[in-house]
Amino acid sequence: GVNGRALRDVFSLAEERSTHSTFTIKMALMEIYNETIRDLLEPLGEEGDEKRLDVKASPDGGTCVPGLLQLQVTSIEQVEEALQRGGGNRTVAGTDMNAQSSRSHMVLTVSVTCTPLSGAAPSFGKLHLIDLAGCERLSR
Repeated sequence: GVNGRALRDVFSLAEERSTHSTFTIKMALMEIYNETIRDLLEPLGEEGDEKRLDVKASPDGGTCVPGLLQLQVTSIEQVEEALQRGGGNRTVAGTDMNAQSSRSHMVLTVSVTCTPLSGAAPSFGKLHLIDLAGCERLSR
């Protein structure tokens, strides 16, 4: 799908440009369900209870989710493994059309920092890939 191609392109471009720059790629995976945000990669806090996360304004003028695990990844395989692990923590329930329908939105955020070997200032970008609740493919 589109998400897989986008992620493969990120890693492919990082590899192609590795002679000129170093790349740091991080991912975060969250669920939005009933107006609650959950960390799908690290759902429990230090006390063993479910983490409470909120969207906040970030100092750069954007938004952030403090406490959301940022996992550094170096390959598409590591991303796929984390997606599988996080998907297992996702809220699902039966519907009339599907016995295991996702009932939440899942947001994969990929953050890329590019640091030129020339010593120039680093650049930074984010890609948000969103799986909406109940968007399973129908065979009817």
